[in-house]
Amino acid sequence: MTKPSSSILTVIAVIVFFVLIIGAFLIGNRMAFNGLSFKNVTANQAAEAMKNDDFYSNYKENILIIRGQVSSYSKSGTTTTIGLKTDSSYSLSCTLNDASVFDKVGDVITIEGIGGTAVRDPSGVSFPDCKIS
Repeated sequence: MTKPSSSILTVIAVIVFFVLIIGAFLIGNRMAFNGLSFKNVTANQAAEAMKNDDFYSNYKENILIIRGQVSSYSKSGTTTTIGLKTDSSYSLSCTLNDASVFDKVGDVITIEGIGGTAVRDPSGVSFPDCKIS
């Protein structure tokens, strides 16, 4: 019998390494969303929590259900960014990946966004990938 060449062993080792990395990624991704629970909040509560630096400690592991009045919207390509009215000096916005979904200021809508993926804006909180429910 001949001994396998070192290049074949290297290729096998690289393949095994990538299979392990991909497996770990998929398991981690699945585990990241297992602990999330739903929480109803107002746009004002979410904006104030971000203003007071309490947002991530309060909502990081929640899917937030936020009902509010649309104060603004803008469309860009295939996305729509919606602003919800707050009584705070901080704003709340939500980006939808379907620009055709919405086009009316003044409507009361309910959005869903993952607290852990929310982004702190200079004077507000935004949800980069939210849904209208």
